[in-house]
Amino acid sequence: MRIEHFVFGSHPFEPRKPDPAFEAEFEAAGQCGLNRLVVSMESLFEERNPARATRWISRQEPPVVALYRGWMLTQSKYAELYGALREVGISLLNSPEQYAACHYLPGSYPLLEGVTPKSVWFEISSSLDDARLREALAVFGRAPVIVKDFVKSQKHYWDTACFIPDASNFAHAKQIVENFLRLQGSDLNRGLVFREYVELERAGTHSKSGMPLSREVRLFYLHNQRLLQSDYWNAGVDPAAESELKSFDALASKIPSRFFSMDIARTKAGRWIVMELGDGQVAGLPESLPPIQFYQALAK
Repeated sequence: MRIEHFVFGSHPFEPRKPDPAFEAEFEAAGQCGLNRLVVSMESLFEERNPARATRWISRQEPPVVALYRGWMLTQSKYAELYGALREVGISLLNSPEQYAACHYLPGSYPLLEGVTPKSVWFEISSSLDDARLREALAVFGRAPVIVKDFVKSQKHYWDTACFIPDASNFAHAKQIVENFLRLQGSDLNRGLVFREYVELERAGTHSKSGMPLSREVRLFYLHNQRLLQSDYWNAGVDPAAESELKSFDALASKIPSRFFSMDIARTKAGRWIVMELGDGQVAGLPESLPPIQFYQALAK
């Protein structure tokens, strides 16, 4: 299915223009002859008026299907945007339920269990519950774990707000978790996720954060068919990944989403695993994937 319509989030100060972070994609879509629409994110977030977010978009007759390209949204905000666009004859390719299926790790974990690091989670609304934290950490014994919320980690604060070397060291683990919660602030997505730390094949170290970089590949799937792939950290695609892709394609056929990303990585032991899924509309493009190539693939 050729995708011809794209909805971009707006510039914070020039709401008829795309957000600067997506300007290169906006230009690439135009070069491919695709229809580009801009929604006011200020109206969606600050004014809390989804109907005004689409005020510069003409009603589409007949109705069309489009992809959103912009910053991550909560499921509720995505649902507001989805509903507002429907009112002007635009249906986003992924429904709010399909968006959530890949955006929040707990939603996709049952499909990934066995090919992704062991994970546990709990929702959090206000203060951290020590009892629930102890219960979650106990699953991992003395093993190292990663803390994140239902969507994102603070991986660029690797040693202070992401990596827990020993899950049984409660005092240190709690300190890491509290640092993470402080950094996330109001952006915390639903709750806390703890994931088994699996040592990956190293491809270097991040120059600023000290975070270990690994052999990772981001795959994009459209209608459960692989659209394209690119190495994530610009470290060079491992040819060995190509021979593994069929198994991940089979897994992708079961994912309840029309457009999603899948990040895979090679462990130090040589096994390829799934690191995470993401809704394809808010998944960033790796540096090694030129925007024009991304939109050419979607336009075919």
